[in-house]
Amino acid sequence: MRALTICQPWASLMFIGAKQFETRSWAPHQSCIGQPFAIHAGKKPIKLKDLPSELDAFCLDQLGALYSTSLPFGQVIGIATLSGFKPTMEIVGQIGARERLVGDWTSGRFAWCFHWEEQFEEPIPARGLQKIWNWERMP
Repeated sequence: MRALTICQPWASLMFIGAKQFETRSWAPHQSCIGQPFAIHAGKKPIKLKDLPSELDAFCLDQLGALYSTSLPFGQVIGIATLSGFKPTMEIVGQIGARERLVGDWTSGRFAWCFHWEEQFEEPIPARGLQKIWNWERMP
């Protein structure tokens, strides 16, 4: 199965439905549309000092006070289907302030739209990679 590593807290914000789009500097291949992806939470915790205060406040509200240490890291947290993508400039005017807060909407980027299929009760440890990579779910 295809897999995509997303840094925390953005992976968990997708998981709870507080983030619809994953913004990337590159577009997926057309063959990825309609395909399931393992969503992997990156292993490196974000430094709170690196988060804008508005995003930190949003994460506190959505994920709880201990979000910077309690989220899964280095684990696949669920399966989502990539339903499509568009250049960010085509949709930035159609999204709300919350979605703008949780993505990088600068010109030249792409917004990938995912829909959750399966959310794991227990995340599965995995080594992530950059770009799209392959993940095999063990029984």
